[in-house]
Amino acid sequence: MNLGLGFLILSGEYGILEPCDPIPDYSHLLLPSEVPEHSKLVASQLEDLEVNDLIFFTRPDSIDPNVKPYCDCIRIACQSAKIGFKFIYLAN
Repeated sequence: MNLGLGFLILSGEYGILEPCDPIPDYSHLLLPSEVPEHSKLVASQLEDLEVNDLIFFTRPDSIDPNVKPYCDCIRIACQSAKIGFKFIYLAN
C-alpha cells in the first residue's frame, strides 16, 4: 500500500537526510548544546524539501535519554518553519 508519504531521517551530524542519501560513517549523537544551531539547519532543510507536516517516530526518552536532543531539535525546527508535527512514541 502506497500512502504517498515521504520518509526522512534526522541525523545528529547532517540534519535531514533522505533514505538513499550517501553519507560517510560517523559516530555522533546530537548533544543538547547543539540543538539551537542544528534546529536552524533542520528548519531550512525542511523548508527546502517543502515539508508541510511531519510525524516523528522515536523511542520515549524515558527508555533512551539520547533521543531528547533529537526531539527538541525537530520540535524547534518545525515550529520555526511553521510545519505541523507530532510525535509517535515506539515501544521496545
